[in-house]
Amino acid sequence: MEKYNVSFKKKFGQNFLKDNRIVKRIVDICDIDNNSLVIEVGPGGAIMTKELATRAKKVIAYEIDKDLENELAIKLNSYSNVDIILRTF
Repeated sequence: MEKYNVSFKKKFGQNFLKDNRIVKRIVDICDIDNNSLVIEVGPGGAIMTKELATRAKKVIAYEIDKDLENELAIKLNSYSNVDIILRTF
């Protein structure tokens, strides 16, 4: 189970995945391969982003929660094929 160093925000409707088995199953169903470009809306704690990055050519993750910036940077710094777009309101 994945742990997060942030608190969830109701205003963003955040619900973070924690179970790697569920994440793997979701990504399996999507049939992503090493030629795929994936645009992820709301990477949250990056559990799915990391799985996508192991399979896709490129992952662009769009996040609106500024408080997740450091968490995402730490968890995704070893994935050169992931770009995080942070857009706060």
